[in-house]
Amino acid sequence: MSESPAPLTASQRFRQTLLWFVLFLGLYYVLLGFFAPPAAPVLDGTVSLTAEESYTQGHIITAELSNATEGEITFTPRCEPSTFTVQRLGTTATTSPLSAEQCAQLPAPVTLAAGESAPISFPLSNLTLFPMTGEYQLSLSLDDGTTIDSRQFTVESAGWFRSAFRTIVSRPLFNALTWLSVNLPEASLGLAIIALTLLVRLLLFWPNQRALASQSRLQALQPQIEKLKKKHGDNKQALALATMQLYSEHGVNPMSSCLPLLLQMPFLLGIYYIVQDGLAPHLRFLLYPFQTAVDLSAVSPAFLGLDLTATNFFPLPIIVAGAQFVAMKLMMPPRPAQPAKADNNDMAAQMQQMQGMMVYVMPLMIGFFTATLPAGVGIYWVTSTLFGIAQHWFIKRQLATEKVLTKRS
Repeated sequence: MSESPAPLTASQRFRQTLLWFVLFLGLYYVLLGFFAPPAAPVLDGTVSLTAEESYTQGHIITAELSNATEGEITFTPRCEPSTFTVQRLGTTATTSPLSAEQCAQLPAPVTLAAGESAPISFPLSNLTLFPMTGEYQLSLSLDDGTTIDSRQFTVESAGWFRSAFRTIVSRPLFNALTWLSVNLPEASLGLAIIALTLLVRLLLFWPNQRALASQSRLQALQPQIEKLKKKHGDNKQALALATMQLYSEHGVNPMSSCLPLLLQMPFLLGIYYIVQDGLAPHLRFLLYPFQTAVDLSAVSPAFLGLDLTATNFFPLPIIVAGAQFVAMKLMMPPRPAQPAKADNNDMAAQMQQMQGMMVYVMPLMIGFFTATLPAGVGIYWVTSTLFGIAQHWFIKRQLATEKVLTKRS
């Protein structure tokens, strides 16, 4: 019989963690095309406005303005006189005119040197310019008087899955975030994100509690399962029967943690996406009728010295990574007192070492993603993680109390 792999030393663990993180970054940037050299612009003397073939209703419509001339061009969005029009094809008129407030909040002018390009969108007026499904065409008038037309594109209704997700998850969460933002002190988006995160975690507390408690009980049975593996060797049928009997004796169902986790995933993903976009004006279509008069521009994105709509490289990613590290350390099963020495346990020992590595790799990855996303996502992430740490501590105390009561009885 061969011995299982020896536990990794601190220096080995550090080197492997660094290696995994470097590999992850390399894959991430390769997928983004980071290492691909930018193609030299072809200056054919044209200015173009490129739109996608189709957009989903409710999403912000963005076209790409490209300057392939040898000079500089400028586009200044204005309502009077209008420098842009949106034609809904099949009708005789352009879309509804913008309000005075929307005209006062148009995007800043865009100036492009030779070979440059930039996205053009109207986030504050997206719902007014593209109010319904259909075929559209966007036209821009540059400051030199040149008019550029985009190709025709389609605004499509959301599919059944997206519509259901919006109705059940996105719309309630967006309205809750809106209501909290305008009613909390100083209309703080940061306080609203924290309050909404805690509210969702509290609503999911008991399903998540059952899932985590079941996982903890399964971890507590791992030493006995290892003994059964040694006892039955390669007899998989006998091992399966003995394992199920062990679960029955301790009242553990290995599948009981799956359903609660599946039920909460849509809401956790929903709050993540809602926080990532913040209270973007183009999402006003999600508001319930009683909140349509809410002024989203009055909500403050400033929180603890951070702009929650912009990325933050320090200190938020470090705080998020630290909290995630503590959470993963708490959730890791305890190491066995002695490593197994059977051939068929070599893979299990290697998997255990891999899990130990992920305690270090995952926080680094999450910290990296936090640095690439709006800071509001980081506030959500650290709030949710701290709540998870507190819930895990509560479960450990609960299970310890159950163990004491079982011994007394």
